[in-house]
Amino acid sequence: MLLFGYNRSTDKISIAQTDGTNKEFHVFSPKIISSIDDLHLNMELEELHRRLLVIPHKSFDAFSYEEKKQYEDFDIHADRIDIDSIHWDGIEDKFFSFWNNSENCKLYAKYRNILTKKGKKEFKHSMKSEQWIISIDLIVTGLVAGTWRNIPDAINHMEKYWDYANSNIFNQSPAIIEHLEAFIEDEVGVQRQMNRQLEEAGRRGIPLIINPQKLKNRLEYHKNRGELNIYFNQETVVKIMSSLGWKLTAKGWVEKR
Repeated sequence: MLLFGYNRSTDKISIAQTDGTNKEFHVFSPKIISSIDDLHLNMELEELHRRLLVIPHKSFDAFSYEEKKQYEDFDIHADRIDIDSIHWDGIEDKFFSFWNNSENCKLYAKYRNILTKKGKKEFKHSMKSEQWIISIDLIVTGLVAGTWRNIPDAINHMEKYWDYANSNIFNQSPAIIEHLEAFIEDEVGVQRQMNRQLEEAGRRGIPLIINPQKLKNRLEYHKNRGELNIYFNQETVVKIMSSLGWKLTAKGWVEKR
């Protein structure tokens, strides 16, 4: 439901039933997940990462001094909202009233057609393709609801979000990745620099290969010191090393070219 629900063109999934037939579901829709776990950093959920809009939350007490400076006029004791005073009674009536309005639906179709039509676009954006795909429907809905005045305003807002997310959310590497990056640098950092110099001189560099046993020993070392934040097996290591640009061969770990 999560893997296929982000794109209308690939949203159909089938589930086998006891009578031998398959039941089909169309799962395209935004989905809100609340979790205390860092789903966007979990290597086992790597397929989901590029389909997530992460909105971090934390207690006001945990805000840094710089973060609190943005709310100088805010009194946490007097101005905070009483959660018990909030309810969602009647939200479904508002929802259906909004989307049963034919003018809203026409406007939605108009904006979505502008954003997704092929050929030369009337706008520009700096988002990665996977970020753009999951931003389109949010942008269109915001335009219909009046959140943004026009398409450039909406795109500018989403670009700022992705700049923030790339710098502050998705750049947090699990400890195992940081240790592997340090290990790779220890093993081939000097040779990699020498290869650059050889290539600049018009000569071919030496293939970079890492001994699998040395990598395994390094991970065991960090594991015994309690320095890894996830349980690792061979499959996990292969996935992480692949994401770092390495593949396991009969010769050892070889850098992808």
